Amino acid sequence: MERDKLLRLRAEQLLSQRGGVKNRELYEKDLETLVEELSIYQIELEHQNNELSATYLQLLDEEKRFADLFNKAPVGYIIIDNDYNILELNATAIKLLRLEKDDLIKTNLKKHIHPDSQDDFYFFIKYLVSTPNNVEAITKHSVIKLINQQSEASFLKLTGYLETNQKQERVIRLALIDYSTENELNEKLKDETIKAKESDRLKTAFLANMSHEIRTPLNGIIGFASLLEQEDLQSEQITQYAQIISKSGHRLLTLINSILDLSKIESGCMPIYKKPFIPSQLINELIQHYQPEADKLNTKIINSTNSSTIETIIMIGDEIKTHQILSNILSNAVKFTQNGSIDIDIWLDKNNISFSISDTGFGIDQDDLNKIFDRFYQTKNSIIKKNTQGSGLGLTLVKALTNLLGGTINVNSTLNIGTTFIISLPFINGDHVITIPETLQKNISKTNATKILLIEDDEVNQIYIETILRQRNIAYAIASSGKKALHLLESDNSIGLIFMDIKLPDINGIDLTKMIREKFTSIPIIAITAFALQGDQEKILKAGCTEYYSKPISLLTLQNILETYHVV
Repeated sequence: MERDKLLRLRAEQLLSQRGGVKNRELYEKDLETLVEELSIYQIELEHQNNELSATYLQLLDEEKRFADLFNKAPVGYIIIDNDYNILELNATAIKLLRLEKDDLIKTNLKKHIHPDSQDDFYFFIKYLVSTPNNVEAITKHSVIKLINQQSEASFLKLTGYLETNQKQERVIRLALIDYSTENELNEKLKDETIKAKESDRLKTAFLANMSHEIRTPLNGIIGFASLLEQEDLQSEQITQYAQIISKSGHRLLTLINSILDLSKIESGCMPIYKKPFIPSQLINELIQHYQPEADKLNTKIINSTNSSTIETIIMIGDEIKTHQILSNILSNAVKFTQNGSIDIDIWLDKNNISFSISDTGFGIDQDDLNKIFDRFYQTKNSIIKKNTQGSGLGLTLVKALTNLLGGTINVNSTLNIGTTFIISLPFINGDHVITIPETLQKNISKTNATKILLIEDDEVNQIYIETILRQRNIAYAIASSGKKALHLLESDNSIGLIFMDIKLPDINGIDLTKMIREKFTSIPIIAITAFALQGDQEKILKAGCTEYYSKPISLLTLQNILETYHVV
């Protein structure tokens, strides 16, 4: 504009000096000069115009690029005024808020925030407004919960800062990040942390209870064993001490078996072995086993199964685990019932077979009823605790085994009146499989054995069985290895019965049995082993053993074996 004025002023001065067009030649010369300058000026204007056009296009491109960055950014951006009204937001923010843009622009951001997060949002904005340093402001964040139409919990992580726009108005720029996944992970992490702490607490409690439950019977075993070493003991004292040692040993064995079974169930390594068996026969065996103990407490065990159909029905299932479940419950019923009765019943209900065990014992308090299946839990009833002993794992194992078999267990109890347990298991009819009960007893040789071969590497077990045999004047030989056992069999044809341990220092007992069976097919082989988990028996019998017994083996059991094979 300044240059235009200068050119015009110069042209007017030239015309005024010439007094019009008197000097035509001079005028034309000046005019040519002026036209030349105007042409140069026009070229400069065109160049400036091109530069302005290029700058304008570049500004449009930058504006478009900024708009694309703003709208397509993976982070949500919202601009709000001091009253929380939304002035502008990008596509990601719209997506995070799960509404249409028209439903968000000019609306108050607070109405989209869950009531639980209103206070957090208010104090966060207050902090941004009071923090003039933007670098410091954006270091702080807040997590808020949203309200959305899908009724799903969603969370946003906010950062932001305060600025003054071109209209000199204060606005707040917020950046939004989807925090739902991270929040979910944090919640899971919290849950896992809580579970880990609970697991650690349970582990500590488990070890403490284990220590107590193991040391208690051990104290009885070691303590009374040391008393037996004293001189001048009366025969009654010796009998009493021996009974206490035996009782403590059985208590310890029960605890160990329960722990091993629970461990296998929880690790998913407990197999289920299904075969035909008669439930009523199983009940009769349990009654026969527990009635002597019940007699001491003046308690009668009654079999209330009166249906001839139930008496003869055959089912396919895991007999050993079913026996274990019912045995634990019946054992408790006997312990907790004095001067009363225990009633056992069986019935079929659609696809289930149910076993009911009811007693007229102490009963269980309602506060204890929901906890009786917990590990190591024992009732707080002082009368019950005084009159009974237990590890606190029996009912835990019952529950675990019942679940493993796909069954259910229910309990009803009234304090000082009695308790009823009902176990329901899936019923598969076995009538088409067998018509008579199977028996584990094999067709074994009844030939009188003149000598027994004891294959056992543990010195204590050797002494135990050796003492029993010597007391009965039974000839025997001891082999502490598989090789020695084979040598004795080859060199001594008077051996007519074998007691076989499975874990030997050189040859596995199962492999040794197979080797013996290649040459000695008729000699009975009785497996006496510490391999007592379910599945071991099947493997050992399949290898060629005649019978299987798990350690510890009682004196009565050994006597029965000797009588069965006519070695008495």
